[in-house]
Amino acid sequence: MIASWKQEKPNALRPIALKAKLQSAMDQFVGLERDGESLLAGLAKVRELRAEELPKLFVVSHRRYCYEVQEAYEVRGMLDLAELVILSALSRKETRGHHFRVDYPQTDAVPYHTTVQWEKGKHTLGVMPVTKIDQREDVK
Repeated sequence: MIASWKQEKPNALRPIALKAKLQSAMDQFVGLERDGESLLAGLAKVRELRAEELPKLFVVSHRRYCYEVQEAYEVRGMLDLAELVILSALSRKETRGHHFRVDYPQTDAVPYHTTVQWEKGKHTLGVMPVTKIDQREDVK
């Protein structure tokens, strides 16, 4: 992987530039107030960045440790994380806490956790009940 990042290519893209594109997409489509349409547009943009921009990634070749390699690994992981955030937000059809869905302003009566797993080469979403812990004052 690192070797491919060090190969010069047409329209090369440095890791910091890809991070900026990802940040812009998340700000535009997955902000504090969300709706299904913007989340789907954001998902498409993140997948486009992964498919079209990630292969253009280029890091400067140095014999010593290069922080750009670290940046390249980070942005690759950030693309995965962005997709997981969007998929989770799409699956939750309610407003709860910092997750505000303009198209679903109500809060479900029963809280639940959204889970994400990697199965057979793709992300699968599920739900898990919230378990309340009995907090007694005499326990320290």
